[in-house]
Amino acid sequence: MSEETKEAGTTEKSRTDENVIYVGHKPPMSYVLAVVTQFQGSGSDEVIIKARGRSISTAVDTAEIVRNR
Repeated sequence: MSEETKEAGTTEKSRTDENVIYVGHKPPMSYVLAVVTQFQGSGSDEVIIKARGRSISTAVDTAEIVRNR
């Protein structure tokens, strides 16, 4: 029983990791392309954009560009 739970947990985690874009030091349009590709390629309804520190402003810019296009 615990093995089944463990396997289901790893499958769920890897599925959610597919919809996550980690923002770093690249220009925002690089991440916009990644988000659009994620929407079209996997057919998912949502993409999570994650960033830390100074990259948060780039993540917000990315989200706004995707939202307004």
